Amino acid sequence: MMTPTERRLAAVWAPLLGVDEDAVGRDDHFFDRGASSLLAVRMAVRLGKEVSLSDITRHPVLADLAALLDGRAGAGTGLLQALAEPDGPLRGTVVGVPPAGGHAVSFRPLATGLRGTGFAVHAVELPGHDPTVDDEPLDPLAEVADRVAGEIVARALPDVMLWGHSSGAAVALAVAARLEARGVPARRVVLGA
Repeated sequence: MMTPTERRLAAVWAPLLGVDEDAVGRDDHFFDRGASSLLAVRMAVRLGKEVSLSDITRHPVLADLAALLDGRAGAGTGLLQALAEPDGPLRGTVVGVPPAGGHAVSFRPLATGLRGTGFAVHAVELPGHDPTVDDEPLDPLAEVADRVAGEIVARALPDVMLWGHSSGAAVALAVAARLEARGVPARRVVLGA
């Protein structure tokens, strides 16, 4: 049985996913049902900014997002967001850095594509890039790189491969330098335009 908050979320999800409201279950995963980062933005707007894109990325299962709204779950902190854990022996960790104006959720298709390969996928939610959060400051590149490198080390993410997309390449390179300085070098750094 769904809670009132779960029913309210199902009513928001259904038209976004193009399904009837009763076809949305409490254990449904927003992105596994076919949602995109654009639909995540639309959901946040329809919910009146009660949730941020980070919240949706961190809590993509309906019941988990409802628990967050009801105050039963932590909002999560930090810039790194886990998008996929390996479903077998761990072969490495991909950390995506989005471009200016981009979001961690844009790496969701990569996470889906790497299912079954042994790779964990994390992405950086850059401060100041969430349109659902008013007046969030843009942090300097050096500060973002310090924070991301610190989170990678604190979480003991193994065999990190950094992927910097477009302007995210500058952040990825800065993170790689900081990891190297901490004695935990990145396995690879991939830069894309």
